[in-house]
Amino acid sequence: MPRFRRGKELPEPHTDAEKEISRRTREAETIGARGDAAEVAALFADVVLDAISRLGEEHPRTLVALRCRAYWTARAGDAAKVLPLCERVTADMTRVLGAKHVETFVSRRVLAEAVGLAGDPGRWRPRPEPRSAPEPQSPPEPRPAPEPRSELRPAPEQRESEQREPGLPPEQPRRDVPVPDPEVFARRYADSLAMGVAGQAAAAAAAFAVLVADLSAVVGSEHPDTLACRVEHATWLGLSGEAAQAARLLWDVADACARARGDDHSDTRVAREELRYWRFLADG
Repeated sequence: MPRFRRGKELPEPHTDAEKEISRRTREAETIGARGDAAEVAALFADVVLDAISRLGEEHPRTLVALRCRAYWTARAGDAAKVLPLCERVTADMTRVLGAKHVETFVSRRVLAEAVGLAGDPGRWRPRPEPRSAPEPQSPPEPRPAPEPRSELRPAPEQRESEQREPGLPPEQPRRDVPVPDPEVFARRYADSLAMGVAGQAAAAAAAFAVLVADLSAVVGSEHPDTLACRVEHATWLGLSGEAAQAARLLWDVADACARARGDDHSDTRVAREELRYWRFLADG
C-alpha cells in the first residue's frame, strides 16, 4: 500500500509476539504481490485473530493487520463489506497514533480506495481537525495614508529590471527553489487524499499531480515521497475512470521504484501490484 514517508514510522518490533505478527504480515503481503487477493485476505483474518489475542485490539500492529485484511478483502471484490472496518481502523489509528502519523495516512488511503471500489463516494467524509481558539490580539495600528502616485515614479517593469543582477536577461528573472517543508507536504498529501475520500477522485488526481510536480522539482522524481505520490496520482486517475492512463503511469512508477528501491522492496511490489490491477481493468 502506498505510503507518504515523511513522518513517524512504527518502532521496530521488540517482543516475540510483535516480531511474529510483523513476520506473518510481511509474508502475507508478499503472497499478495503475486495477485491472489482472496487468499491474502483469508491469511490476514488469521493474523488479526492472533494479533488481538497476543497484542490487544488497539496495538498498532493489530491495527495494521486489520487494515491489511480490509485492503485485500476490498481487492478481492468485497469492498462494500469492509467499509465499516476501514472506517473503524482509520478512527482507531487517528486516536492511537495521531492524525499525522504515516500509518494513519495509509489507513485513510485504504478507506478512500475501498469507498471508490464500493461505488459509494459519499459514505465517508473527513472531519475537519479541531482548531484552538485564537489568542487575543491588540488592535491593529492604523495604516499610513497611501503615497500619491508620481508620474516620475518608474513603472513596475522598470523597477524590477533595475533590481536584477547584471547579465540576466529581462525575460528570465532569477527564481529561488523553496526548501521542502515536511509539514507542508504532509498537509497537502492529506488534503489531496481528503478530496478523493469525499468522492472527488478527479480532483484528488489533479491535486496529486501538482504535488508530484513540486516534489520532483525539490527532491527528485525517484525520492520515496515522490514515488508514493506518483502511485496516488495514478490510483486516483484510475478511480476517476481513467484506468488505461493509470496503468501507463504505473508502468513508469514501477520501473522507477525498482531502479531506486530495488526489485524486492515493498514499494516496488506495491507499484507492480497496482499496475497489474489497473491493467486488468483497462484490458477488461
